[in-house]
Amino acid sequence: MNIEKTIVFVGKSGCGKGTQVKLLMDYFTKKGEKVLLTESGSRFRDLMGGDGYVSKKVKNTVDNGFFLPDIFPIWTMVDTLIKDMKEDNEIVFLDAVLRSTGQAKAMEEFMQFLGREKYIVLNIEVSDGWSRDRLLSRGRHDDTEEKINNRLGDFRKSVVPMLEYMREDSAYSVLDINGEQSIEEVHTEIMNKLGLQ
Repeated sequence: MNIEKTIVFVGKSGCGKGTQVKLLMDYFTKKGEKVLLTESGSRFRDLMGGDGYVSKKVKNTVDNGFFLPDIFPIWTMVDTLIKDMKEDNEIVFLDAVLRSTGQAKAMEEFMQFLGREKYIVLNIEVSDGWSRDRLLSRGRHDDTEEKINNRLGDFRKSVVPMLEYMREDSAYSVLDINGEQSIEEVHTEIMNKLGLQ
């Protein structure tokens, strides 16, 4: 199968990244490909459950809807790959790991160390209103209007410039996906843009 072995998922909170990552990983697994997921959400939740000073700072930052400093998502990616990557031909999925240009550059440095120099970026695009509606419908305690607005503001401030950086760098193939469709339609668009159907 002729596809780059590092696939980055980007999108606003509530756009359905996690669902689409799972569907694409399932597709590759059924084709006999080895896949590996690195994502920051569960790792941050584990960290926030601790009672140490850093855990409390992380919890306060995340609970208020703000992004963590660049080192945290990079730490989760590097730690996962060190512990779980068994072969150089695994397709590595990065689910919401990259949220700033600094994080993208750190990812490039580590991936180049692994011999990977090309990256597919699946940018699942949704409006602020779509994101807000999805998040509010989940009913989670951290999905208040204020905290959602903080997340959307951080997205504009950090992720949008990162995507511009990626679009200008030939190492990246940025594929924009319309996230305001059904789960199946989003998956079909991803498959089509990847040339997999």
